[in-house]
This record gives sequence, C-alpha cells and structure tokens, in this order.
Amino acid sequence: MELQKSKAQIHNKTTEILLWGGSFLGLFLFLLLLNTTAYKNNYAYNELLMLGEKVMLVFHGSPPRLENLGFVYPPLMYLFVLVFQNPFISAAFVGALSASLLLFFTFKAYKIGRIPLVVAFSVLLYILASPASLFLLSEHQSLCLFACVFLQLVHHLYRYCRHHYTIDLLLFGMMTAFLFFIRFQAIILIPVLILPSLLTKEKQSIGQKMSVIIIAFFPSIFFLSGWSYINWVFMKEPLYFFRAWLSSTGSTIEWNPGGDWYGATVYLFERIKNLAPLILPVAVAAVRQWKIGYRKCRVTPSILAAPFILIWADAISGVIHEHSMSYSILFLLAALSFWTHVPVEEKMPWIDRLFAVTLIISLVFSWVMPANKNREEYAFRQALVSPIEDSSVSHARAVVNHIRPNGLILIDDTRGFPVVFVEGNARRFVLPYQYEYETVLSAPQFFVDYVIVYSGKAKIPVQDRVAGRWPEALFGYLPGFRLVGHFGDFILYERTEGLIEKAGLSTSP
Repeated sequence: MELQKSKAQIHNKTTEILLWGGSFLGLFLFLLLLNTTAYKNNYAYNELLMLGEKVMLVFHGSPPRLENLGFVYPPLMYLFVLVFQNPFISAAFVGALSASLLLFFTFKAYKIGRIPLVVAFSVLLYILASPASLFLLSEHQSLCLFACVFLQLVHHLYRYCRHHYTIDLLLFGMMTAFLFFIRFQAIILIPVLILPSLLTKEKQSIGQKMSVIIIAFFPSIFFLSGWSYINWVFMKEPLYFFRAWLSSTGSTIEWNPGGDWYGATVYLFERIKNLAPLILPVAVAAVRQWKIGYRKCRVTPSILAAPFILIWADAISGVIHEHSMSYSILFLLAALSFWTHVPVEEKMPWIDRLFAVTLIISLVFSWVMPANKNREEYAFRQALVSPIEDSSVSHARAVVNHIRPNGLILIDDTRGFPVVFVEGNARRFVLPYQYEYETVLSAPQFFVDYVIVYSGKAKIPVQDRVAGRWPEALFGYLPGFRLVGHFGDFILYERTEGLIEKAGLSTSP
C-alpha cells in the first residue's frame, strides 16, 4: 500500500514537472515570437533597448563598461540580459517563467479545491489574451520580474501567517530584498506587508515580535546599506542609485512629481481612475475579505493595498509610466493570491463567479481602452500586425541609415541608447563614460564624423550633454558640421571638414 502510494506521488510530481516545463517552453517560444516580430516592425519598449545597450557596452564597449553590472542600476534587471546577451530572449525567458509560475499556482489551487474551474479558466484566458498581459510578459521585463517575485513573496507570507514556519518568514525577507534589486523604491512595501502579520498570533511577546521584524527586514536593510556604501565610495553620494535610475528611465508625463507627496497622491488617484475597469478583481477580493472576516488572512488588506502603494512610491521617486496599463497585472496578482492561498470553510460560488466576471470585464476593457491612455500596449499591438513609423526604433533606424559604415559618432546615450543599440557597434560611439568624452565634446569637428543630439522634451531635469554644450545644435547649427536631418527626437549632423585631426582617437569602429 505504501509503495503504491509512493509511486502515485512520484507520478503526480513528474506530471506536474512535465506540465510546468511544457507550458514554460511553449510560452517562451510564443513570447519570443511576439517581441521579435514587434522589433522587426519598429517597436521595442525603451527599457529593453536600454538594457540591450548597457550589456553591449559590457562586452563590446571601448573600454568595456563593467560598472553597468551593479552599483547604480537595479542589478537583477540586468542579470538575464547579461546571461543571454540579448534583451528579447531575456524578456521572453522572464515572461515565460513568470506566466508558468502563475499558472502553476492556479493549477494547484484548482486541484485542491481552492478555486473553481471558471476562475482558473478566466485567469488562463486573461494571461494569454490580454494586451496588458502580453505586453508585460514580452516587453516590460522589470515589471514582469517584479510581478514574479511579488507572487512568490505573497506565497511565503501567506504560508507564514497560516503555519508560522520560520523558513517562510526568512524566504519572505529574501524576496523583499529581490524586490529592492528590481525596483529600489519597492522597499517601502516591506513594513506594509510584514507588520500586519504580527497580529496573526493572539499572544506574542516583545521578543517574538522583534524576531519577526529582524528576520523580515534584515536582508533588505543589509543590501540597502551595502548599496549606499558602494555609491558613497564610488559616487560620493550614498543614495546616488535612486537618482541615476531616474535619469535612465525618466517620466512619461508632462510634470515631475519626484519628491512631491501631494502630486504623487493626485497621480495615484488619476491612475486608479484610468485603470478602474482593469482593477475590478481587487474590489471583489475586498468583498470576499469582508464576507469571511479578518481571521486567517490578516495580511490580505496589506497585500491588496501593495500595488496602490507601489504606484505612489514610483510617483514620489519620479519613475512613473502614465501611458501603460501593465500595472493592472499587479492588482490581478494581489486579488488572485487571496483565492489561491486563503481557505474558506463555507463555499461562496456567487463571489467566485463574480471574480471570473470581473476578469472577463478587465480583458474586454484592455482591448477597447483609448490608445492615448495606454500608448505602449497600443503601439505593441500595432507592431504585431504591420510596421509602425513613429517609434524610438524607427527613428533610430532612420538615423543609422544616414550614417556611413565607418567613422566615430558623438552622442549622449542617456537618451540616445536606441541609436547605439540599433547600430550594433558600440566602438563607433564616443559616450559619456569614456575618459576622452569631454575633450571630444569641446571640439567635435576635430574628432568625430557625426554628432547626434537628442531634442526631445525631457520630463525630468536631465539634459542631453551635447545640446548642453552646443545649444544652437537644437536649432540646426553646429560649427564644422552640416545638418543631415531631424529623425523624431534625434538630430543628426555630419562633419564637413576633410580628415579628422587625430588626438589619440581612431576613426575605425
């Protein structure tokens, strides 16, 4: 009997592994097809282009820019791109890993009767058919990785609150540290998530509560302190990494709420209003929480509030994405985790059906919401069908098409990273991290064949360094160069002189 039971358990585990592996492989190939098709048709999310350019500089920069691997930017964002050396393969891998993990949790919850078939099917449909989901899984790698870690973090938090296993509390602490390494401002979520769990036991001494706090907070505090020390030593500013990350991502709206608590709060309510049809599942989860009471799920309110707090924290730091509905996935995960982890003695089929209906409503609205409210997802959908003309990739390709295959190019890649990535040869560019950059910037006509100026309106106080040194370049004039043309936000100049007077620089790429 015991042998048969053991064989059955092994068979079930093997089946689960094969199903998970099969779903991961299928999703990976599907998502890779999506993002490569979009890139072929002139679309790629700027974050992917930036990650691709930074990794290109690590392996092919002149000299290799090894500091891209850490110190300043969230390192886990670079990990998979660094391993695969291709942002599109990396994004598809992270997306497939995240989606298959979510499907695994949903499938297990269905098998043990936590969620009905209608909810499981609605989740599967939403993942595979929602523009927000497809964009997140195939393009928005950092938020997708964040969602994956958030899902695992919630899993261990619910397990700790139910069974009080110290290992789950420790893993929760490690997951929060991973969140910090994906998005620095996410550290604000730690007290929000862990403090309610101190109420899960009726009797806890001060020592027990302190132990919980130390175990949960220590990993994040350790890494935050280490990162601040490294930035203090190398950048002379302990919190430089917050500002540097803001410089790289930037805002996508007309005002910068960085440090403005009131502005961030107003922004949060605006986002809630715009995303309202997509975050209905959270409202249903709140109703379910109210119906079953506060028992067994004391952390649920803080988990449901976590996506709202993250958007607010992003706004405070200035890293905000108004024209994207991908954040709605975090609300879905917060609501779904309630269904998959919290047991209910009395079945409530009406609320299960209501949850499934809200998922379908969210799916429908994700297709019909106006394009100006979710530019990124709309552009991504368009690029899956036919080439688009107005995008960072199309503008960068237009610039590259007007450049000869040899000669040096001066650019500030803070905004010009799409051109560097599309051109593909990092050694052709004179970039701000190189020690000779200031020399070249002071007299480009003696060193480079081309100058590229970013003319777009920066939503944050970071100016293109070429335009800062030569303001007239924004208006079509640069000494020693002729204007080739405007290509979106990029202005291309070509040198009019004969040979470059070499000053330790080579004109060969």
